[in-house]
Amino acid sequence: MTDLPRAFERPHYIGVNFSQRTLPSTLTARLANAINQYRGFLESLLARQQRWVVSVRGAWLFALENGEISYDHLLEFSRFPCMNDPRSGILEQITRNPDGTPAVLYVYTTNDAARACLCAGSLEFIPQNMRFRGADGRQRLVAVDIRPDSGDFSIETIVEKYRSAGCTQIQNEQIERCLVIARTDWFSYDAQKGLFDRAGFDTFDVLAITQVITC
Repeated sequence: MTDLPRAFERPHYIGVNFSQRTLPSTLTARLANAINQYRGFLESLLARQQRWVVSVRGAWLFALENGEISYDHLLEFSRFPCMNDPRSGILEQITRNPDGTPAVLYVYTTNDAARACLCAGSLEFIPQNMRFRGADGRQRLVAVDIRPDSGDFSIETIVEKYRSAGCTQIQNEQIERCLVIARTDWFSYDAQKGLFDRAGFDTFDVLAITQVITC
């Protein structure tokens, strides 16, 4: 069995901190800027993935001929920005809207957890009582498409979303900050509950953290 190509060195995305209090209209503009900045990052990331595919082409072809990897993974990696690389087995593709802008989701959590996730570029700091176990026994993240600057947002609504997922120990006081994260094809959507979930709390692109507007 031959060695697989060298690992792809994915750049660490550095998000922004919008946790200071501001008007909803100002927050809306800041979120638009953060999403646009991330769009530029994804364009650069995809170009970097494509260069990597070319640079390891010989090793990939040898591994393909020996049935050690999937050609589909290699092709996907050259066409779509991903959170991981083909060596991982199943690629996590970052979702983009028809106009090319990144699709994002929102995770409401504590101040400390939000800051730690932003700094580390990881979801590992999400508190245990803000996670639930799926049918496969794996812990899952709860995310929504309710923006922090939206008229649909309220702490009570977010708490109810968590509780509907099985996070029954969640308290209103824990909804202190909002993580703006990339949406990927590893997220599942529960239309009845109106929430998204994803297994795993590893390295992940955090675009921003924002305040929670309560009035």
